[in-house]
Amino acid sequence: MKALLFHCSKYKIKVGRIANRPKDINPEKVKEKEQTCKDCIVVFTTIEKGDNLSPLCLKLIDEIKKNEPRSQAQKHCNTAFCTFIE
Repeated sequence: MKALLFHCSKYKIKVGRIANRPKDINPEKVKEKEQTCKDCIVVFTTIEKGDNLSPLCLKLIDEIKKNEPRSQAQKHCNTAFCTFIE
C-alpha cells in the first residue's frame, strides 16, 4: 500500500462523467455529484497485490491522527479517501 496525505484548507470534487475503464470493472454509484470539505486531510491510497492490509491500515490511521487538523471546537477530523486498487 502506498499513501499520500494532503492537509487542505478546502477540497472540492465535482463528478462530470464516469472515466473510461476495463469492461469487467463496474463503477460505484455516484450518490453526490459534488462534495466540499474544509480544513481536511485528503488521502490517496493504492492497494497492491500481496499487501497485508490490517497492519498497513493501522499505520495509516496513526498517521492521519498525528496530522489531523482539529480545532478546539471541532470534535472530529474531516478526511476524504481516494483509493485505487492495482
